[in-house]
Amino acid sequence: MRSAYRDPVEVADLAIDGDDLMRAGIPAGATVGRVLHGLLDAVIDDPAVNEPARLLDLARRLAAAG
Repeated sequence: MRSAYRDPVEVADLAIDGDDLMRAGIPAGATVGRVLHGLLDAVIDDPAVNEPARLLDLARRLAAAG
């Protein structure tokens, strides 16, 4: 169920997807999934983060952190 205000509540609601992450150099597979879920956590905490540039920056940091 989605919120009435269209806040992101699942990975599909993110402004970027796994293809965007792979184009940014994040390895396919488990890393992409882990990063997407980390991005979702960040966006649930602060929906303003759900912008492609901000998400890609955060994704790179999450991927590097392992």
